[in-house]
This record gives sequence, C-alpha cells and structure tokens, in this order.
Amino acid sequence: SDDLSIIQLKKVVNLNPHFIRAYHLLALLHMKQKENEKAKKFLYKAAKIDVTNTTTLRYLKELEVSEGVLKDPSANPEAEHSSTGAIMPISSYREDKPNIMAFVNLVIGVIIGIAVTAFLIVPTLEKRQATNPDSEYVDYSTSLAKIEEQENTIDTLKNDKTQLEQQIETLQNQIDNATVPEDKAAIYDSLIEALQLYLTELGKPESSRDYLTIADLLAGIDEKQFTSESAGTLIASLRDITYPDAAQSHYDKGHDLYSNGKYEEAIKELEKAIALNPEDVNAIYFIGRSYHRLDDKDNAALYYNIVLTDYPDSNRASDAQTFLDQVQD
Repeated sequence: SDDLSIIQLKKVVNLNPHFIRAYHLLALLHMKQKENEKAKKFLYKAAKIDVTNTTTLRYLKELEVSEGVLKDPSANPEAEHSSTGAIMPISSYREDKPNIMAFVNLVIGVIIGIAVTAFLIVPTLEKRQATNPDSEYVDYSTSLAKIEEQENTIDTLKNDKTQLEQQIETLQNQIDNATVPEDKAAIYDSLIEALQLYLTELGKPESSRDYLTIADLLAGIDEKQFTSESAGTLIASLRDITYPDAAQSHYDKGHDLYSNGKYEEAIKELEKAIALNPEDVNAIYFIGRSYHRLDDKDNAALYYNIVLTDYPDSNRASDAQTFLDQVQD
C-alpha cells in the first residue's frame, strides 16, 4: 500500500538524509494521496540539499509553487524554515569513508547503503525511466510494494553485522589483553587477515565477491590451537559463509583445466574443492577421471569407488562404475 511505502521510504531517508530521490518518491506518494502540503515538505528538504535540482523544481511547479518560492521565504510561510538552506551555497555531499582498520565501521555504510540502493531504490528508478510521466505514480507504488520483504533482508544483514561486530570485539580484546607466545602470534594474524578480507568483499557487489583467498586462509587455521570459544565460533561462521562459494570456484577451475587436458593441475584444484566441500561428488568424480587420463589406475579406482560407495544414487555413479571396470581389467 502507499502508506506502507511511505513508512519504508521514511526509514530510507533516516538511513541516508541526503538521498534526494527518496524525498522525490515521498513527495510523489503524498501528491497521489492529494496531500500536497506534506509533499511540499519533502520537496523543500530536497531543495535544501540541492537548490538547483530540476526534478525538485518541476514537482514544486506541478504543485503550483513557483521557483521563486525557494529564494523568497515571504512568498510561502512553510518555506521560511528551509529558505536559508535553499539560497546558501551548498557544499557537495561526501560520505564518510569507513575506517577499514577498525574492522566493523566498514560494514555500517556498506551493507546498509548497498542493500538499500540495490534492493529498494535502483529498481524503482530504472522502472521510472522506462515509463511515461502519466504512469509515474502507479510505477512508484507498484515498485515499492515489495519493500517490506526487502526491509527484512536489510534487517537480517544488520543482525549478522551486529553479531560479527561482537565476535570481533571479543576476540580483539582477548588478543589485546592476553600474552600470546611468539610462535602463536601468526595464528591470530591469519584470522584477523581473513576477517579484514571478508569485510572488504562485503563492500563489493555480490556477483563480484571473491572468497577464495579468505577460504584458503581459513583452511590453514587449526581452530584447536585457540583456547577462546568466541574465536572458534568466528572461524566457523566465516567458513560457513565463504567455503561454499570458494569450493564452487575451485571446482569450476578444476573442471576447465580437465576439459583442456591439464589433468595434474585439475587434480590440485579439485582437491581444494573437496577440502572445502567434502560432499562434492562431481569434484570427486573428476579427480578420478583425471587420474584415469594420466593412466594412474590405482588412484582412479580409489575415487571411482568413493563415488560408488558414498554416492550410489548420484548421476555420476553409472559412469564411475563403467570407468572402474576399465581400470580394473
């Protein structure tokens, strides 16, 4: 509904008070409901951020508010409070850059900003550009109908971020307050490095994130060497997040190498895949095929048997049996 859309958009501008287009959306929704005074209120806020914005001026004109109102507070009592901000030179808005070395500060702007922009605002704006002005109100209302579900996604990300913050803070306090033997300092270094890399990847679009390096770092950490329960929990959480994508990346590389006849290199990548995901029957199968191609029948038989024994109902079982018969002849 329009009311729900208005509520959600108000939350958006609370997260980012400089989001001019969010104010435009709010104004349009109020205009649709014939609440022109409320629409003006949000347009004046947009004008205070950028007095030259043509969209703001156009919407004000549609509300029969002349462009001069922004410069003459006496022409409209409601504009009086925002006139100072409207006529003064406005410095360009710059978001505060997060302090990566503080770990958690990176997440606040990145997760919420990306989620709000990607899930809420961008689809709406793209749809608006593809339609004519007569259907503008309907398009915004339709696009914003999914905001409740998308807000739940943001809440989940914020909760995950909060939990991760707490784990980082606990672990960092333990490191700062404890005397770590010289030979174990590197253990903590690897964990902190993996965490820094993970937070950096969160700042990228989801399709561009690369968890391979993080997963490799985590795979080299022996959690049994940590006496802290929170450290073990943090390691497990990071592995749950990064291992599936990293395992798939190793498998894809290994399969490509196999297809190009580079069997020894393929085995290395596929072994990394099953180290991160031991249940990947495809990786197990193609390790067997690679050994078979290298005429290493013993190792080929070993992996074919794993497929047949542990995954008898998989789509690789039939081929594994056929090739096992070949290497055992």
